[in-house]
Amino acid sequence: MPDADAILALECSTDYGSVGLALGDGRRFISRFEVARAHGKTLMPLVDELFKRAGVERERLALIAVSLGPGSYTGLRVAIAAAQGLALALSIPCAGFETTEVVAGNIEPGPRPLAVLIDIRGEEVFCRPFKADGGRWRACAEGAVAKPASLSAGLDRQSLLAGSGAIAYRNIFEKAGFEIAPEKTATPEANVLLNLAMEARERGALVDPARLTPVYARPSYAEILRPADK
Repeated sequence: MPDADAILALECSTDYGSVGLALGDGRRFISRFEVARAHGKTLMPLVDELFKRAGVERERLALIAVSLGPGSYTGLRVAIAAAQGLALALSIPCAGFETTEVVAGNIEPGPRPLAVLIDIRGEEVFCRPFKADGGRWRACAEGAVAKPASLSAGLDRQSLLAGSGAIAYRNIFEKAGFEIAPEKTATPEANVLLNLAMEARERGALVDPARLTPVYARPSYAEILRPADK
């Protein structure tokens, strides 16, 4: 049996999901899907189809990467649970990345700062600023939730804005003088997750599957409606 050399990436933080498989020989297989609020019915069949297309078994996996959010509550939970289940069954590590990191990976690093904005509804965005360092984007501050109008007043005017939040509130940010990255870069992609996972493996920054936890910008509606303990 060939050595375990494959990486699986699960990106389900938005309604536009994708899964990716990278093999040790450099080949990659990517599948995308648009299934709002139905990731659980779509994810594992697509993963199985990737293995069939690649002509390999799950035992070839050496690492599983997953987007941790912020994003779709259901999508994040389904993807993280799938990553944990597969990794634990195969006794392999995982790598988890904030959705802002995955979106940043769609954009070529440059001298200008980058701010990735995730639309979290309620007329608010989750913002994480990045700066280029060593040929890749690196977060330079903690993420924060803010109203677009107040955020436009506080961000570095030289920043390039990217992500679903930048697109959703384009008029506010462009009026304030910001440049918005192309809309095609706003969707986090499994292909970027594969790149991030390879870098994490080189740095020795892998984690036990049990340590994967979603990044929520605010509580889910289910958590808000849950009765308080008496």
